[in-house]
Amino acid sequence: MDVEPIKDVNKILDKIAFYLAQRDHAPSELRKKMQHKYDVESFEQALHLAQDRGWLKSPQELSEKITELLNRKLKGYLYIQNYLKN
Repeated sequence: MDVEPIKDVNKILDKIAFYLAQRDHAPSELRKKMQHKYDVESFEQALHLAQDRGWLKSPQELSEKITELLNRKLKGYLYIQNYLKN
């Protein structure tokens, strides 16, 4: 029994807000987490709305935040570099 993907943009925005309230996510992370449950077009529309509203940080800001966090945990340069690649 296949379940039809959710197409309601407001429901998708609510779920994006839920994930972002826990921690910052890159758009690719959100896509990976939500791709099976939501309609692709509706998800992309909701993602653009989230970006327009300033909910998502830029890749530069995310990298800086992650680097700072890992540096506080005394992780080395190579560890941080490999982490950011993935």
